[in-house]
Amino acid sequence: MRHYIRQAMFIGVLVIFPLMATAQISLGVRGGPLFSKPTIGESSVSSHLSVRSMTGFSVGAVVQVRMTEKVALVFEPGFVRKGLDMVPEPNQLFSERVFGLDYVELPVNLKMTFTRGAVQPFVTLGSALAYKVSESWTIKTGSTEQPADQPDVFARYDVTALLGGGLSVAIADPIAFVIDGRYSFGLNYIEETGAARIRSAEWRLGAGMLLRF
Repeated sequence: MRHYIRQAMFIGVLVIFPLMATAQISLGVRGGPLFSKPTIGESSVSSHLSVRSMTGFSVGAVVQVRMTEKVALVFEPGFVRKGLDMVPEPNQLFSERVFGLDYVELPVNLKMTFTRGAVQPFVTLGSALAYKVSESWTIKTGSTEQPADQPDVFARYDVTALLGGGLSVAIADPIAFVIDGRYSFGLNYIEETGAARIRSAEWRLGAGMLLRF
């Protein structure tokens, strides 16, 4: 896994630096809530456990490199807090388990804009590499909650695909207000062993500002 990550970073440097030397660059910030509901692919697990949606957030910087009039490459290094709530089915073989997961993340998106006016709708397509910095989980039995002092259950890395869209609204000559929504889904199994085939999946809403240089 680390070998492929190093290769991707090396190729990215070779491609991105020449683009940034000649392209128009915008810098900004973005943040907003997310609604995480990972999927369980292993039927023997999903038959007695279901997953509830959990609310988290993402926040970070935005570096937009405009390559053509309507196409830009967007980097969004930042911090993400999400998780999953695993609930026992009626047979009650297990207690409810709530996992909290914190990541540093680098999404890279291709952004395609449709108009040239003050209000510009756009779509984004890309991927993100996230590195887990902390994991916590709580066992819930009825109205009782107890933090669990257990080894990590989830993998160190999460790789996701992203698809979204939004609006960019010019509010001053170099400044734009941006709102967007996106859906992300995991490309790898996020639990440590992969036996349950759990993949991340979430909806994200975001708002931010971009300053063009």
